[in-house]
Amino acid sequence: LSAVEKQDYVFLLVRPHPREETEKYFEVLSEKDKVMLVPEDEVNIYELLLTVDYAITVQSTLGLWVLALKKPLIVLDILQTPYENPLKEVALIAHNTDELTNILSNLRKNQNFKEEISQNIDKFVGEHLYKIDGKATERVARLIMSILKEV
Repeated sequence: LSAVEKQDYVFLLVRPHPREETEKYFEVLSEKDKVMLVPEDEVNIYELLLTVDYAITVQSTLGLWVLALKKPLIVLDILQTPYENPLKEVALIAHNTDELTNILSNLRKNQNFKEEISQNIDKFVGEHLYKIDGKATERVARLIMSILKEV
């Protein structure tokens, strides 16, 4: 949250995982100015993704949707977990508040950074999601299974 509070242009929408208890989120986030909790039953997550500039996750198959929409994906890896996650191939990885602050700043101010991220996303999406060879479902299923294997 401190990384978001340091940025004058960032407003954070928090959408807990459907299996998480939202009461804990309300307790922590209710007094924050630049943060809004989006309950699962009030907003369609896919419609919400259409409205954001980028998404932050810890570990979720939803990251594939973010990338399919050609939006930057930030993965918070505070614990620096040693698992293999295919999203790390293209996602921006933040291990701490300073790294997240730097990523958020670069996404806003650094055009070369944004172009490089966009090219990486295009390559990842082209290789894993959009190839027209009749095997897209297999590739997506493998990606999802490798993400779920780590949960």
